[in-house]
Amino acid sequence: MVHEQKLISLGYFNRLIAIYQAFPGPETHEICVHLGTQAKGPLGGLLAGVGFMMPGFILMMLLSWLYFLYGITPLVTSILLGIKPAVIAWIVKGGIQLGRGILINPVLWIIAIGAFVAELSHVNFIVTFLVSGTIYLLFTQLKRKSTLQSCLAFVNKYLWAIVVLMSIILLFFGYGLFAATNIMNIAPHKGAALSTFLFGLKCGSLSFGRVYAILSIIKTEAILKAHWLTQAQFIDGLALAGTLPAPFIIVTTFVGYIAYGFWGGIFSTLGTFLIPFLIPMFGYHYLNRIGSNSTIRIFLDGVTAGVAGLIAADVLDILGQILISPLTIGIFIGSLVFIYLYKSAYAIIWIVLIGGLLGVLLNT
Repeated sequence: MVHEQKLISLGYFNRLIAIYQAFPGPETHEICVHLGTQAKGPLGGLLAGVGFMMPGFILMMLLSWLYFLYGITPLVTSILLGIKPAVIAWIVKGGIQLGRGILINPVLWIIAIGAFVAELSHVNFIVTFLVSGTIYLLFTQLKRKSTLQSCLAFVNKYLWAIVVLMSIILLFFGYGLFAATNIMNIAPHKGAALSTFLFGLKCGSLSFGRVYAILSIIKTEAILKAHWLTQAQFIDGLALAGTLPAPFIIVTTFVGYIAYGFWGGIFSTLGTFLIPFLIPMFGYHYLNRIGSNSTIRIFLDGVTAGVAGLIAADVLDILGQILISPLTIGIFIGSLVFIYLYKSAYAIIWIVLIGGLLGVLLNT
């Protein structure tokens, strides 16, 4: 669209990337919805977004069905043994890139380290997100000023933002008190579709940091609270997601399917992509102004620093379960080296293929 068809300028495309990185969800999907909405209204945005997500969704539903039906055969075990460290290497690389982009001063590093410790201490990730953003916002606004005068000036100037923030905190508190406790832990019955939808909605609406924040969300909601799947099954889902033409957030389809079958996969996906559809479809006229609002961007910078800390803690936990042999350690290190030497969007495909092949050849 930029270089070949010249339908939009490179500058406009870069601005879209910058804007949508400040919002939850995969920015590639949201840009497709944005451009579809710009061309043909909300229906165009809907069709563009469906076109983007449909191949990965169908393939993930198929793989989830096969996984659920047949389990893990010896051949699949060998393949996944090689794929898992390769996919985790890709996630590590993404986390490092995220850290380099957002941890640009000592305060953000402190926030990230605090979030890392909070995750290891099993603090709810929503609390971590809110505290991270609030701390950085307050520090940025209050530094080099007297505390009392700064607080009064800050409250005076940003009263509307404080009201909005407190409202969001209360909403999340209410959601955590009722939905996350009562709905997410129900036994499988006719209401299960709602629980998988709410799970997907939470993942889609809190997936800051190039959607890697879903690692913490899935660990908390699907593994620790609802007990829908084990950590090992989740790692299998990540490995499957890494082989598909889709963002990693498509792993929520796998989680929904394992939780409650076909409809669980459907409703989990609907919840996951609802916010990434709605934001560009109905708000694209205002996103330039919102994206340039300094207060919002400072708060989101703090949130993203917190996400970096959460990613580090969760990846450390996953690495301990994956790097269990010289083979898996070798594939992980080799994948990291390959990713950094072969700077291409197709690197993930190559490391998955090579990792799976090595798993079959060296684990039989």
